[in-house]
Amino acid sequence: AELVAARRAKTNLEVDSMKYKSKISLLEEALRAAELQAKIKTDEANILQERLEARERDLKLKTEQYQSRSAVQDERIHDLEQQLSSLYIAFGMVQEDRGEENQRRSILEHYLTDADTAVARQMSENEPGARAAAGAAAGAAAGPGGGAPPPPPPPGSPGLGQPAIAVPATPL
Repeated sequence: AELVAARRAKTNLEVDSMKYKSKISLLEEALRAAELQAKIKTDEANILQERLEARERDLKLKTEQYQSRSAVQDERIHDLEQQLSSLYIAFGMVQEDRGEENQRRSILEHYLTDADTAVARQMSENEPGARAAAGAAAGAAAGPGGGAPPPPPPPGSPGLGQPAIAVPATPL
């Protein structure tokens, strides 16, 4: 009976051992699966971390590009503002010169009008006596209805259509 009891105990021990071995195998398998899952999760976390870092680098690069472009545009705007300011100054100077030229032209036109008036007055004062004498001499020499034209004015004296005063030549 002891032998049977020892065999039963040995069999029970072997069954228990097998049960424990099977449980250990199952637990080891579960541990391997859990370790594999943990490794997969770690790898996924690493991949996500790398993606995040890549996106951060990309964002940083894009931000630097934007800031660089913005700085270049700011410089261009500043240059254009300076050019515009220079153009306004130049335009003002041209307008000022133009105003001075218009004023000079107006003064010259006034002098020319005065000179033409003086020449016309002088000619009208000298003309009746000179015409009568020239007309009588021409009429006697040429006969009725004809005559020579009056002689040209002496050199240095203003002629017809020329101003009596010297006017400096300036571009109009």
